[in-house]
Order: sequence, then C-alpha cells, then structure tokens
Amino acid sequence: MAHAARFLTEALLAQEVKWEWVIYAPLSGLAVEETELLPNRRGSALRAALKKNPCDLLFVPSGACAPGISAPQIPWVHDLAIFDHPEWFPESWLRRQITTRLFARGLRRAPVIFAVSEETKNQIVVHLGIDTNKVIVTHEGGDPILKKLEARSSKLEALNRFCLAIGTIEPRKNFELLARIWADVFKQTGRRLLIVGKRGWGNVSIKEENGIEIRSDVNEDEKRRLLKAADLVLVPSLYEGFGLVALEAMQAGTALISSDRGALPEVVGNGGLLLSPEDDDLWKQEIARLLQDDSGREAYGEKGKVRSEMFSWEKTAARIIQVIQNISF
Repeated sequence: MAHAARFLTEALLAQEVKWEWVIYAPLSGLAVEETELLPNRRGSALRAALKKNPCDLLFVPSGACAPGISAPQIPWVHDLAIFDHPEWFPESWLRRQITTRLFARGLRRAPVIFAVSEETKNQIVVHLGIDTNKVIVTHEGGDPILKKLEARSSKLEALNRFCLAIGTIEPRKNFELLARIWADVFKQTGRRLLIVGKRGWGNVSIKEENGIEIRSDVNEDEKRRLLKAADLVLVPSLYEGFGLVALEAMQAGTALISSDRGALPEVVGNGGLLLSPEDDDLWKQEIARLLQDDSGREAYGEKGKVRSEMFSWEKTAARIIQVIQNISF
C-alpha cells in the first residue's frame, strides 16, 4: 500500500490543480521535493498536525478515515476482504468489530469514495449499502519503472531458470497451493520456485525443498529484476482487491498465471492465464505446459504488456483530480 501511495502522490503532485497540497506523512515515507511534510505516526499525531496546519479536504490513500477529524475525508479503498473473510486477519473479535465499524462510518461520512477496482466498489456497495454513484473507480498504476528496464539477459535466462511468486506468506495469498504441487513441477521441468515475501501470520507451512526458495530480503530494484528474469509469475491468491503483482508482471512483459478471484480478472483480462485457485491439478498442468512452451510464454508476455498500458498513475491521478475539483470545499 505504501508503494502505491508513493507513486500516486508523485502523480497527483504533477497534475495542475487550483489548490495547494499539504502532505501529512512520516518524514521518511515520501521522497517529494519542495513539499511540506508533517509527521503522522498515529491518529493523534495527524489530529495535532491538522490543528497546526489545517486543510479543507483530506485525501486518505490508506482507505481508513481517522476519527475525530473535522475536515471532510476522501478515502481510497483497496479491498473489503475483512468483511467476507475475517479468518484471514489476526485480530480478536472485539478489535475486528471496532475496526470494521470505524471503517464503515468513515466511508459513509465521506463526500465521495475512491476504489481501486470495480470489484472493490461492488464490495463497498454490497457490504455497506452505499450508493453506487458515490464510489468512483480509479484503478492503480503498478510500477512505471518496470517499463523502462531492459529486457532480461539471455545469459541469466539460460543459467537461472525460475518461477516467481511475490507477497506476504499468509493464507489469502494461497502460496500453499504452489508448495503442494512444486515437487511434481520441479521433477518435470527442473524450474525452481522463488517466493519473495516475509512470513506473515496464519501458520502457513512452506518448506524450502523440492526447488522452493523463500527470500524476505529483496529490495524494490531487485524485485524488478526478478520480475523481468522469471519464466513465469504466479499469483494464486484467494482474493485481491486489485492485483498489483499481476499488473507488475504484465508491465515486465513476463508470462503470468493468475487466480480468477477478486479483482484479478478485471486487471489481467487477456494479459495472462486465469485459473481457479482451488484446482491444484490445473495449476500443475498449466505451469508445466507453459514452462515447456517458449513461444507460448512469449505470447503471454506480449499480451500482458499490451494489457498493462491500460493502467498508469497519471490516469489514476487525473481521475481523482477530476472528481475532487467538483467537490465544494
């Protein structure tokens, strides 16, 4: 989320607007020149900063409006998975009730709501009963730096063949599906599976065996190189409010196999292969097939690049500005 907020902030600041921006954020959170940065480590710090430097309208990229703020807040909502799948979130029942009620109250009070996908918009309407006309879909822009990187090295491709999965190791990412099938995939194709992400909650059991490697120390530059170098990017998630990794894979021009749940079909379209995240045999079959089909992978990579052109932070920022400038404040 911080990754998306940084790119969106840069795109918003590049737009011509009739107001001045003030950014309330941790000093280390954004690299923005000639912009006043105000500390916000907790809600109380935000309230104190607003009292000292008030604003007319507060854009909230996290999607969670803070209580006790007098200025109208406009949230940018990423997903509502907690409403359908509370078991995916490591909170007590009481804490979850407080969190979801505060979240819902913030959205109901907002003059307008931005959502990252049609899927997320539909979830807001269904779960909270909010008027569909109040929710505006913006999409996300992925990682624009990926488009500028050179194609993967043929030498690297020949010596270091692997498939890539990216994300926190937790139940919703469904990496256990890959762990269950990889012994057979590795035996059949010789390809390693590299999972990039920190271990989260939920006791997800994935062992580094049968060609599986887990890395939690990958920075953004190295992640981009891995996205370019992989034979396949695999996104078997049980739910995504948008599908940032899938979009980044397409921007990298790397063949993608994705789950068909949540917003992933909306983002991927024909730019990747969409499969049920509950069908182990189908994933094993299609991964092995594409790993043995160089032209097929290349075709999916090209389709993904074309599809990814639909998304950019400039488009997202322009949509947000268009709506905000018509709000009376």
